[in-house]
Amino acid sequence: MLSPANEDVWLSKDIDFGGVFGDELLAALPVVMTDGIGGKYPTIAGVRIGYIQAGVTINPEEALGNARIGLITMDGRPVKFLVADPLTLYFEKSRLMQTRSQQNDWFHLSLLHSFICYELVTGGENWLRNEKVIDVVDVKQILGWWLKVANKAPEILKDPRIKRRLHPLLTSEHPIAKCLSQVR
Repeated sequence: MLSPANEDVWLSKDIDFGGVFGDELLAALPVVMTDGIGGKYPTIAGVRIGYIQAGVTINPEEALGNARIGLITMDGRPVKFLVADPLTLYFEKSRLMQTRSQQNDWFHLSLLHSFICYELVTGGENWLRNEKVIDVVDVKQILGWWLKVANKAPEILKDPRIKRRLHPLLTSEHPIAKCLSQVR
């Protein structure tokens, strides 16, 4: 558990939106707070609402095409929303850190890295353990994710946790093994 001072440095406590500007958010949301230096920001139920600053690598078309659907329940009703996929966020954070490295950027990048490894391993294990029964749509999704990572952030495939978990299940001819062999 982090101290309150460390939480302020290392953890994000906001939700960022894309496709809107700060003034639009301030006008649309009911509770506006003021920070210690006079900046205004909206909140909902104590959660700070922000917006994505101009990105380095994120473009609206790719972000929309790769977005995942999130679902929460509010007042008994489902609310669906789009969430930027972790690889898009990882790639953006990696590039932003080259120009404006902030303390919590390293933590966020590490968290995204671990989450992407987790998704690669669980998808890979599902495919490898169920090759005879897994649906072709699931295989397409799993392999598509592996290829995206290999093309956009191949350094993730070097993570020893991936090899440790999947190596016992792989043959050299499997598409996942080929992805891993291309990264040295």
